[in-house]
Amino acid sequence: MFRRFILSLVVAASVLVISCSDSESTKPAPNDSQAIQGEMDAVMTDVMTAPGSSALMNNMQVMDYLPFTFPAVPLKSIGAGLGDTGYSESKFLGEVFTKLFPSQNDATKQDDHFIFSNWLGTYTFNDYIYDDYDNIVDANWTIVEGGSNVTIIVPGAYTSDGKEFKMVIYNYTDEYIMWYYEDDPGYPYDDYFPTLMDMEVFSAGTKVLDLDFTGDWQYMAAMDDVMPVELSMTLTMTPFTFTVTYTNSTPNILNYAVSLKENNVTRMSFDAILTFTDGTLEDISEVDLDYMFGIYLISFWTDVIATENLTESATLTMDEIVAELNTEEYMYCHIFENDVQIGRLKAKKVWDEYEWNEETQSEGNWVIAPYIEFNDGSTLDEEVLAGMLGDSGLGK
Repeated sequence: MFRRFILSLVVAASVLVISCSDSESTKPAPNDSQAIQGEMDAVMTDVMTAPGSSALMNNMQVMDYLPFTFPAVPLKSIGAGLGDTGYSESKFLGEVFTKLFPSQNDATKQDDHFIFSNWLGTYTFNDYIYDDYDNIVDANWTIVEGGSNVTIIVPGAYTSDGKEFKMVIYNYTDEYIMWYYEDDPGYPYDDYFPTLMDMEVFSAGTKVLDLDFTGDWQYMAAMDDVMPVELSMTLTMTPFTFTVTYTNSTPNILNYAVSLKENNVTRMSFDAILTFTDGTLEDISEVDLDYMFGIYLISFWTDVIATENLTESATLTMDEIVAELNTEEYMYCHIFENDVQIGRLKAKKVWDEYEWNEETQSEGNWVIAPYIEFNDGSTLDEEVLAGMLGDSGLGK
């Protein structure tokens, strides 16, 4: 069984600085983590107000009423590729793609999936069709079949900004995969996963979005999910360029990288290397990642096997385990601001009134809790990190 406990560490390392402000049950976030949250919010605002973002978001409702279901976009791909680490659910990545490519109302307008060659032509929006209660039920389109691509046009009279919206899909392919989940071996699942997508969006004749995507997929039993073997995506929305790469080309190593650049200056990046004991991808042996946002960098590393052996030791006391963890020989997590370290991951022993005590056969026991200690004296609430790291053994 794939050891998901270490992936909790990956999640924590990437989201620990934003978790406090999202939790109403915890103490206020310390100054340093508030600053990092502010940096993330600023980048998100800039991205979502870029011309390409605005043009796409303001016209996605029209896509619901096309004669075909809009083809699958990389949202599902990224979610599947990082579903086990949880990073696809983090604020930035999740919000960007769910806002740009929301789920459609109707996914059954064509048989099974979008076949690019079946829909070549130009589709110009004319008007919505309403029912007797003024609810939109469909749309009128002028359709000119033929050509080498799929072009969708919404005249300026029907856009929120008064500018003509045009989307051109130059190519799209996908692959069919059927699989069985480990907890449901008797029921087959199947879906189509995108392997190629080439698309551009224009606003008033100016290109504001360019998407290039390729992927190759397979079901991996150890992950109990359909995962990419190779994945590459570049999304350009001037002045931003968003890139994602994922590869399992080396049998026992997963490489994942994300970057967001503004005018060629990196605003956000995430680089992770997960090393497994062998090509089955069942047991992780090492995790190494860097997560950068603006002027902040989180650098995380752990020897998974050594850390697991340490936290499960039957010969060491809890105080001795805590002392060993704080040597950083088994794992470390450092936070930097402008290349200056401002905090690091530490462990301590705390009393948990709800933890089961085998000796007393009652609730109340000592546990090891992780926390972030900042140079300014503030700490990231250990309860938040203990919740995120619980499956690692550090929160127990």
